[in-house]
Amino acid sequence: MPGSMRCDDRFTLSFAGRLSEEKGFDRLLVVLDAIWKHIPIRLLVAGSWPLERLLDARADVIDGRSVPIADIDSLASRDRVHIIRLGWRTVSEVLEIFAMSDGVCMPSRFVETFGYSALEALSVGTPVIGPRVGGLEQFIPEELAIDVFSDDAADRLAGILAHIRKHSDQIRPNAHACTQKFTKEAWLEHMSPILWSRKKILLVSDYIDAIGGTERHVLDIADALSQAGCDVRLFGKKVENWRLSKSEKIRDMLATFARGWGRREVRTILDEFRPEIVWTHGITKVFDIATIERLLAARTLHIHTYHDFSLFHPFASAMRGMDDMPVDDSLFSWLACGHTKNPPKLAYLVAKYFKVKHLRNLLSHADFHIVPSEFLSPVVERFIRPSRGRILTVAHFLR
Repeated sequence: MPGSMRCDDRFTLSFAGRLSEEKGFDRLLVVLDAIWKHIPIRLLVAGSWPLERLLDARADVIDGRSVPIADIDSLASRDRVHIIRLGWRTVSEVLEIFAMSDGVCMPSRFVETFGYSALEALSVGTPVIGPRVGGLEQFIPEELAIDVFSDDAADRLAGILAHIRKHSDQIRPNAHACTQKFTKEAWLEHMSPILWSRKKILLVSDYIDAIGGTERHVLDIADALSQAGCDVRLFGKKVENWRLSKSEKIRDMLATFARGWGRREVRTILDEFRPEIVWTHGITKVFDIATIERLLAARTLHIHTYHDFSLFHPFASAMRGMDDMPVDDSLFSWLACGHTKNPPKLAYLVAKYFKVKHLRNLLSHADFHIVPSEFLSPVVERFIRPSRGRILTVAHFLR
């Protein structure tokens, strides 16, 4: 029921996800601060960590973390309140927040390979405001596109809000209609020629808890395949604390240069489960080369899905556009994209480069390479060099 829940007559925007620099949350607040005096706006923030301090220091924030979604209206109507802090919410609650919004803000600093949150927003009839870059381009029309890092971002956002208010009767139905093809049934139909009669499928990911977009999609795939009658197993590291900090992720990565997680476990699961398909996803953070080699040496069909740019860029979350990609696959180009002269960081990037280069060589022999958006196909062709006809564009699907 798109638009079934709405705040008062003020303009309502929402932001959902990590409150981080790479998601552009800090810059979004700067842009909104420039127009709040002229346009009555409420910002619903569903998420937390690591930039919660930006909300702690503001007097125009009200804490709604313990408030049911149905009661948000009462908070939104209060004077001098610009931001309603809702904390982490369930998927269904986030969809309700999107439905009661006039627009969903996705001001990412980095290139999104698909933009699942955008798809969710559109599914409830709410337009998405953000950059037309990477995977988001398919979800954001020109009239709603904005670069929040540009000098005229505040004026641009004011114009977008006026456009949405004027054309909401057309925008909301059109937004909902464009998501109809992203169904689980369509995804299974697309994948069936690849899976064929193979039923025992091992899904491999660095982490197998719902701590991010990659992991959530892996779990969605597991559910969809299980419902289709497949025997599915997950192989990856369990995360005790879903709030993995940057230092913890770097620690896991550094461990893989010596002896990563999973060497003993991979032998057990291959011997006991005997999969017909090994389907790898994010494999740069936890597993060492020996573990990946063992997985790919199994006599199975091998599929790999590219969820981000971690195999192509030293800092995937810092990649602002396709022009930020390394010009070639040399170490020099890799380090140039790291933008650092710090000796420890340079040492880390050199080690990561040689691991990534080895992984690229291993993945070049995969039977199928799946990208969630068409713009990624040339990137895979350039750096992985798979056999002709082995790259497939298969979009994510709505839960």
